[in-house]
Amino acid sequence: MKADNRISLDGRVVLISGGGSGIGRAAAALAVERGASVVLGDKDVSAAERVAAELGRDRAMAHALDVVEPSSCATIVAATEARFGKLDGLVSAAGLTGAAAPLADCALETWNSVIAVNLTGMFHLMQPAIKLMLKGGKGSIVNLSSVAGLVAVPDQVQYIASKFGVIGLTKSAAIDYAAQGIRANAVCPGGTRTPMLAQWVEADPSRERFLAAGHPMGRVAEPEELAEAIVWLLSDAASFVTGAVLTVDGGLTIS
Repeated sequence: MKADNRISLDGRVVLISGGGSGIGRAAAALAVERGASVVLGDKDVSAAERVAAELGRDRAMAHALDVVEPSSCATIVAATEARFGKLDGLVSAAGLTGAAAPLADCALETWNSVIAVNLTGMFHLMQPAIKLMLKGGKGSIVNLSSVAGLVAVPDQVQYIASKFGVIGLTKSAAIDYAAQGIRANAVCPGGTRTPMLAQWVEADPSRERFLAAGHPMGRVAEPEELAEAIVWLLSDAASFVTGAVLTVDGGLTIS
């Protein structure tokens, strides 16, 4: 019981990008369950509003967020401070994959849009978030990378490059702010049952079998399984963990 009590977010304020669905939504639900108040940022603000209503408006606030726009990132962090007075945790879960193609055929528009959201957008949000955390003297950042940030898969150059970049971005934040009480870690999910994965499988149903076969556990993850890892990293149970890359992939990258 004592270990469970340590994995607590009582009194914490956590901002989650991509909070309207998938891993972001699951992380928000678990964070609230563990005692946090959450700010749900999403480009689809109606989705974020639905999640906030489900979690309770006293503990959850929805806010429009387009991570491609620095001003949008600054605005949501300011709104977080105005509502809750501080920021203890940041979970960057917003992302997209882009159309599949080998490198030489990858459209520049696809490359630019995926890098803009998955990598540059994360940078945009981390900047004002870190500044607010510094005012409080502590904080924990959890950035969603991917197993595609560790190993390559065919025909996803834009996604792979962005997710490898997330790990570098995370490690940079970890070394820059370790002495100032801010931790930064990356989580690398394997296949996870999210709307983004569903869309990918819908384009080619055989991918479902391919995904399951690629994981030694024989299945993909549920978003709630990723949420447990994220909340652990946000909590004091991970107080000496920074710059880490936590793989949550059912054994996909064992070899």
